[in-house]
Amino acid sequence: MKTRLAGVALASAVLAFNGCSSTPQNKKIALQIEPNQAESSPATQPAIAQNDAPSQDPLLIPTPSQPVSAGLLARKTESYAKSMESAMARRNAVRPTSQDDSISGLIDPTEFRIGPTEEGRVPTTAPIAQKGAPEVKPAIQASMAQANSGAAVEVVKTTEASNTPIALPPPPEQNADKASAVLTPATDSFESRITKHAKDYPRDLSANLDYQLLLFLRDEPVPQLSAVTGLPSEDRELISAVMDGLSNFKNTLRSDNNMLLSRKIKPLTDLADRLKTQAELSIPTLTLCTKVEGFGRYDPIDPSRFPAQRETQAIIYCELENFSSQQNQAKIWQTDVTQEAVLYTEDGMQVWADKTQQVQDLARNRRHDFYLRTLVTFPSTLTVGRYLLKVSIVDRQANRVAEASLPIQVVAQ
Repeated sequence: MKTRLAGVALASAVLAFNGCSSTPQNKKIALQIEPNQAESSPATQPAIAQNDAPSQDPLLIPTPSQPVSAGLLARKTESYAKSMESAMARRNAVRPTSQDDSISGLIDPTEFRIGPTEEGRVPTTAPIAQKGAPEVKPAIQASMAQANSGAAVEVVKTTEASNTPIALPPPPEQNADKASAVLTPATDSFESRITKHAKDYPRDLSANLDYQLLLFLRDEPVPQLSAVTGLPSEDRELISAVMDGLSNFKNTLRSDNNMLLSRKIKPLTDLADRLKTQAELSIPTLTLCTKVEGFGRYDPIDPSRFPAQRETQAIIYCELENFSSQQNQAKIWQTDVTQEAVLYTEDGMQVWADKTQQVQDLARNRRHDFYLRTLVTFPSTLTVGRYLLKVSIVDRQANRVAEASLPIQVVAQ
């Protein structure tokens, strides 16, 4: 029953519109239907728009210049009636129908519209345009919202004076230049300082060593003998030994870097042996023995005590360090030394002496250990008392002398 009443009311309103002759033809009547609103709401009242500001709202009924056909109106009315019948049927299926129920909440304004339609939601309230008023454009232009898409806002700095866009250039990279200036050494000044120091102090061993090492890093031949002529002979030999050893070590590594460690360090061990020859000749061990089998293998007489008025035989054993060995024409390492033993009383009087003996040692390989053994016989004329045995060894190749003393005591039988 309510469906039929609504359809009749709508048809009456349309017919009244077409038959009204008092309405001016130069005006449009906007018909708006708002759901869930009371009949007295201002939104349901017709809005009058002037010709000076034509409205583009699709809910406006066209002017007489665009007449509405009777067939279109009939189809709209029939569609509305069917939608109302289906809506009432759904509502009655949920709960009993009451006369107080309002059907305004079941009406979709997009399904009943007079005039052309367009996609999208249309505002329910049309703005009222006044005659003679200028067209006002919105201050904020809104764009259609999008989902799952990125957006970026470009931040542009402006100046208050001109209000024109301005972009700040990126700061220059100064850290790299500053670091390179700090970490890069002044190579030229460093080399010139070393060269000048060696030239100003020709007898300074450390200054000449620095200069030779500089030439070594430049991959120049070392030692440069013309640069060390101002040094003493011992210092010249020392620098020559060091630089020769380093050069041999570098050349060995360049020839084969995968060789055994024993071969790699051989230039360094040869350097150590050569440097020992520059050190002072010394006798670290001196003792009297009853038996000697080899280097460090002997039976000492401890304490060194002998009976008086009787001949006593003993073996003088002494070890030698920093001795010099050189290769002869047969490529054999040769060591030449002389040894002399003298016995003194506590007062410094010589009571016995062993003649100077020349000792020559030959070996295929360079010796690192060297010892001397001499069989001696002390005379029976020695009286009871304290004596001092003094042994002197001369290295004839290096022209060095080493001495050592051993106390001896002669006691009564």
